[in-house]
Amino acid sequence: MGHTRFALFFLVCEILASVAHVVANPDSAAPLIGASGAVSGVMGAYLMLHPKVKILVLAFNRFPIYLPAYALLVGWFALQIYTAYVAADGAVAWWAHIGGFVAGVVLIPGFKRTDVPLFDAGIAH
Repeated sequence: MGHTRFALFFLVCEILASVAHVVANPDSAAPLIGASGAVSGVMGAYLMLHPKVKILVLAFNRFPIYLPAYALLVGWFALQIYTAYVAADGAVAWWAHIGGFVAGVVLIPGFKRTDVPLFDAGIAH
């Protein structure tokens, strides 16, 4: 994508994440601080580009196992939705995470280089 396009992608993801937060919490007086919405957008883009990549994680903080990126990212996204609806404490902008992730998924086809395939197409793992 290159530096400039990535910076623009990151900024647009953050803007859309902020919009999602405002739409979901119109009465919120808490300021939005940080770039977690934009980082969530990068995670959404990664899901679209490299879902099959194996990521090393520690199960139960003890056992190293490899899991496909899609399992971790979809699980993380589900946790954000669950927390936004069930366990939200108001200190975290859960809807900004959700909005940023969705923005990354939707925007990456238009921001990636044309020679970069979606979904690891043509890449052996």
